Amino acid sequence: MLGWAVFKPRNQVRSMSENPTDTLPSFDGIADTFVSLGALGSPAELHGMACGKLCGGGRYSDHEWLKSAMEFLDVSRELQPEDRERVLDLYRVTLEQLRDEDFGIELLLPGDEAEMTERVMALSQWCQGFLSGFGTSGVSADSTLSGETAEALRDFAAFVHMSPESEDDEESEMDYLEIVEYVRLAALSIFMEIGVAADPQQPTDNPPTIH
Repeated sequence: MLGWAVFKPRNQVRSMSENPTDTLPSFDGIADTFVSLGALGSPAELHGMACGKLCGGGRYSDHEWLKSAMEFLDVSRELQPEDRERVLDLYRVTLEQLRDEDFGIELLLPGDEAEMTERVMALSQWCQGFLSGFGTSGVSADSTLSGETAEALRDFAAFVHMSPESEDDEESEMDYLEIVEYVRLAALSIFMEIGVAADPQQPTDNPPTIH
């Protein structure tokens, strides 16, 4: 069983779209880019950072995103063209998935073949990245967040401290998948409350509702 006790399922949930707007670069592909640069960061944390920035109403130009990504990786080497496009795609697809009316956002996490400890650690790192990106998004310190958003941010902070010591059993798998789905839907909810207002491609008077 997984080492946490903070998951509180919501009544209003909707399954991930079977046909998301586009597909994120693979976790292993982004990890390969990190290796080629000699960087030790987490692909999950980088994706969480992009999501947090977008959900808080921030936006990156291509140049700004590449600069932020390289600062995150703490490297100064030039990206190879293939790696550059992969990192740019990570941001571009994330924004399109958040805009998706079918709620098709994915979290960049290791695949099912990875050990549970690795998957739990990556989810913890994703939440850390989200909080970091959200904190730099420009949300005013005196902004009044809804109770649901404030609670989600507190939950994300708790998930940062999840124990990676877990067993590869059916109960742990179910716990993990429930939390992944909660985090995914919570990010969408925050985007619709805050991030969509900065998005000229989305109407802000009647945003979609998660059911």
